[in-house]
Amino acid sequence: MRSFRELQELHKMWKEELGPVGKEHREVIWDRFKAATKIINDKRQVYYKEIDKVYEVNLETQT
Repeated sequence: MRSFRELQELHKMWKEELGPVGKEHREVIWDRFKAATKIINDKRQVYYKEIDKVYEVNLETQT
């Protein structure tokens, strides 16, 4: 969760505080940022899917 919150903060900074990036660099920088974001979000999804599996096993064990 901490990394997700930090990522959200970075997105906010990108949009509100950093200001314009030179046109020749804008797309490259945004693509790198977007790729890093995707990696973090993909890992977060895997993490929560694994937690859901543990919850399912625990539920089956208790019934």
